[in-house]
Formats: sequence, structure tokens, C-alpha cells
Amino acid sequence: AMAQQAPIFSVPPADAPQLAARGEWSVGVRTIELVHPAQPDILRFDATTGKAPLADRKLTIEIWYPATIPAGKEERVVYESAMPGTPSPGTPAKFLIQGRALRDAPPVSAPGTAFPLVVVSHGYPGSRTFLTWLTENLASKGYVVAAIDHTDSVFGAQRGFASTLLNRAADQVFVIDTLTARSRDNADFLHGLMNPDRIAVVGYSMGGYGALATAGAGYSRSGGAARAIKGGYLDQWLSDNPKFETQRRPAVKALV
Repeated sequence: AMAQQAPIFSVPPADAPQLAARGEWSVGVRTIELVHPAQPDILRFDATTGKAPLADRKLTIEIWYPATIPAGKEERVVYESAMPGTPSPGTPAKFLIQGRALRDAPPVSAPGTAFPLVVVSHGYPGSRTFLTWLTENLASKGYVVAAIDHTDSVFGAQRGFASTLLNRAADQVFVIDTLTARSRDNADFLHGLMNPDRIAVVGYSMGGYGALATAGAGYSRSGGAARAIKGGYLDQWLSDNPKFETQRRPAVKALV
């Protein structure tokens, strides 16, 4: 009978390691839309001019956080994701993931308690819901967890790899900066909930590649990424560029 129930992946089975168990907090989840203005669209790079046009880069972010579950509400949610690859005729284009969180739940009210931020970055391709088994679990242990839908790297909307190479670390840093600013806004739900001075970045596959740069390991000028990105648009992320140090965020204390 249990095998016929859709699993909730953030709830480990009985034989999981001790530290895998969910934590003490109930979990809320919200979706927000961010826009990184005037970013180079490297996939439209013009070899004649040596430049790429600028375009606003839209990013969808899923945020999990310690929450209060109102009476009569259930800590359940269903996430929707596009299928990886190109679905064959007659197969669904999307699939559902069962979760243990409450959509738009009120954040916990614990004066003097602000939770560290964990930024989660998926692979190429992937999605912000690809690691919900981890994101929900971390939030239950006392973290604000923000997973990014990296434009051009998302299931069902994948585009050329050059965009991912150029934007992966940039997306992570932009999300860190934006959520940090929001946490200092008295009117934002993150105010008092998120600690902007304690941040970790978790990257899977291509997300890990970007996370290394976000944490301070610049790319090599002779490496494949630098050769693949034309026009010098990756220069700010190269380890031998004196300006690379400006990309580092001292609040990032941990990297996975």
C-alpha cells in the first residue's frame, strides 16, 4: 500500500542516516520573479561588431523558509516541472513532485532569530524544483533556501551552452545581492527572517561550476570557458583579472 503513495522526497525513510531526518521547523514556500537588467545576451553575439546586445535577464526563484502553519492548513505542496529532453509523442510534457511545505505560509515570528541563506543552483539543464528533497529538508532545519531557475538552462527551455557558462556565477551573485537587499527592507517577508551575513551556495553539476567562482575560485584565462565566450564578457570572472576580487561576497561562508 505504501508503494502506491507518491513519495515526499524531503522526508527520508526509516533507514536513512540519522542527520537526514527533517528538522524542527515547519516549512513555507514562495515563488518570486527577479530581473537582472541589461545583461549581455551572448547567444546573439555579433562577430562583426564584437559585441552582444543587452537584455533584461529574468530569473524565477523558489524560496523555502521556516514557517508557521495556520490552523486548518496542511504542510503539503505540489511542484510542476517540464520533462527533461524532448518528450516523445504521447508522453507528458510535465511531471509533478509531491512536497511537504505550505505555499505562501507566514514566516515564523521569532524576534532575534534570523536564518542563514542557502542559494541552490541546478545543473545544465535542470530546474528550481530539481532538488526539492534537499531544499525542503534544509528549510526544516532552520535555513532560508533559494533555488534558481537559471534562464537558458531550464528543462523545456534549454538554449546554447555559452549562456550557461557566462551567467551561472553571475546569476548566483545577483540572487545573493538581491535577497540581501530585500532582507533589509522592513516591508519584505525576508526582513527578520534571513540573516544576510551568513550565506552558503550549493551547486549541482554546472551549478557547482558556477558556485566555485562565486566563492572566489576564478576561471582560467586559458580554460575552455574563457575560450568559448567571445568579446571579453567572461573577463570579470577570470582569476588573473584584478577586478575579479570585486565578485566575491564576504557573507558567503560555505560552499557545497
